[in-house]
Amino acid sequence: MTQTTIDARGVRHAVRLFGHPGELALDVGSYIGAALHRRDPAIVIATAAHLAVFDAALADAGIDPRGARSSGLLTTLDAAETLSTFSVDGSIDAAAFDAAIGELVRLARRRGGRPVAYGEMVAVLWDSGDVVAALELEELWNDLLEAEDFSLLCGYPSSIASGTASHAFDEMCSLHSEVVGAPTVVGTSDDGRALRQSQRFGCDLGAPRQARRFAEQALAEGGLPWFADDAALVVSELANNAVLHAKTEFVVTLTARPDSLRVAVRDGSEALPRYDLRPSASASSGRGWTLIRTLADAYGSRVVDGGDKVVWAEIVHPRTP
Repeated sequence: MTQTTIDARGVRHAVRLFGHPGELALDVGSYIGAALHRRDPAIVIATAAHLAVFDAALADAGIDPRGARSSGLLTTLDAAETLSTFSVDGSIDAAAFDAAIGELVRLARRRGGRPVAYGEMVAVLWDSGDVVAALELEELWNDLLEAEDFSLLCGYPSSIASGTASHAFDEMCSLHSEVVGAPTVVGTSDDGRALRQSQRFGCDLGAPRQARRFAEQALAEGGLPWFADDAALVVSELANNAVLHAKTEFVVTLTARPDSLRVAVRDGSEALPRYDLRPSASASSGRGWTLIRTLADAYGSRVVDGGDKVVWAEIVHPRTP
């Protein structure tokens, strides 16, 4: 069982896909525990079972969860009970959400420090089949993040990708700034192979090469090696654009099944790429989109929350045995 380091100081709105509660406990315990050690307020909204394992993880890290709650530094709430205060029959009341969750975050901010929050209410909605309400709730979290400075980590079981329309799962992931510690296999196809993996890279000249290696390794480990060559080229081009034009760090997300691959790169610039540029024969740059148009069956870009953009390309291949 491996642990993913999740530093709240670098997280805005991340999602942790997990295959086993034990690995989630390690990560959330580290995320919350580090904040409490810094004396930053922490809010945990989770299932009753997970609240118990998180307490144990904090205790293992040398933190007294009862003492932290008594001092007001740590707030823990049951996800289903909290959800019921602003959700009726799958309908989300935005004003009630702000009164319940928004006020909780504002109270934490008044204590000083930068609050951190962990939540599973969206996962509860998704698991019950209320996918639309789940996406609405993620959008309300993003609205709150625009108004208040805090860090938010969501926990989703990786099984949510199974039996769910891929566009809904992609939309859920796009509402987060980062997919953290995603296990290689997050869903199932006819032959059991599906992949969803993300990784963040810095804004430096070596980052595109690192991103290329990440793509090649992820696809090989996910049992989808026939995408590796095309994915490496697409990732390299999109990563280069992020470093050279956006001039920000970036996150590469791969979503693949045996017959399709989607590469998405999120950076910190709202400036959308120009697909119609035709570089001259003597130009030293600008050929990236020509290559992507050759390799990809579809591509596009959009501005997302927080002033970022996502640029994506999709490659469709015949199913490979």
